[in-house]
Amino acid sequence: MTERIDARLGYSSRYYRRPADRADPWKAMYVQGNPDVPRGGVIVPVEGDRWLVTLIGQGEHQPPTGEQEWLAFAASLRSGELSDALEDAEPLSDAVAFRATANEWTHFERVRPWPRGLLVVGDALCRFNPVYGHGMTIPALQAQAIAGRLTGREPADITARTPGIQQAVAKCLKPAWLIATGEDSRYPDTDGPRPGRLGRMQQDYLARVLAAANTDPVVAGAFFAVLSLNRPPQTLLTPRIATRALRTPSPRG
Repeated sequence: MTERIDARLGYSSRYYRRPADRADPWKAMYVQGNPDVPRGGVIVPVEGDRWLVTLIGQGEHQPPTGEQEWLAFAASLRSGELSDALEDAEPLSDAVAFRATANEWTHFERVRPWPRGLLVVGDALCRFNPVYGHGMTIPALQAQAIAGRLTGREPADITARTPGIQQAVAKCLKPAWLIATGEDSRYPDTDGPRPGRLGRMQQDYLARVLAAANTDPVVAGAFFAVLSLNRPPQTLLTPRIATRALRTPSPRG
């Protein structure tokens, strides 16, 4: 069985030379889209005084690669800060597009009986929309789970334990899968099952967390700890975070 949720997001990325005389109050920038304006953008500093700039769009809002169209797309985001930041920056490359962003999880852990000695890991097991930055973290977590169950074992014992190891590897995927599919299913044109009542409540709460994270460093720290998979999603439900998030008006309201 393969679960597939595809928000039909596309990316278009290029490098810029960071202006030497800039004194920005930020180190990186993320302008998030929403279902009404499904366009976003990211600026990330990289080595050599450069920026990696990525434009993001959903459905019919795929970011282009042509020079003038690319700049016009950047200027159309919900915030003008990203476009403003590029005015004095020198482009170092053409824009390159990427469109294969569906979330897909093939549930090998449900196969019975499981072939002895077989493990399925990495993208062969599950792949994510890369916008959430989980593509390298998840294989690292899987490697930790495997190492924890192989250390000190004899080869014959390892072969016999692969069904349980496959279950442990699959368990590593759940937090990232909830984050990626929960956000991607917000978009009305997403291909895949629609969230139920509980899923919609979770989306509304996370929208409040995101809104609070823009101004509250405590909420921002908790959110990025979860997004980077350093903390479980339940971290965002603790009283300290929930109280701050629920004081923030819902962006949907």
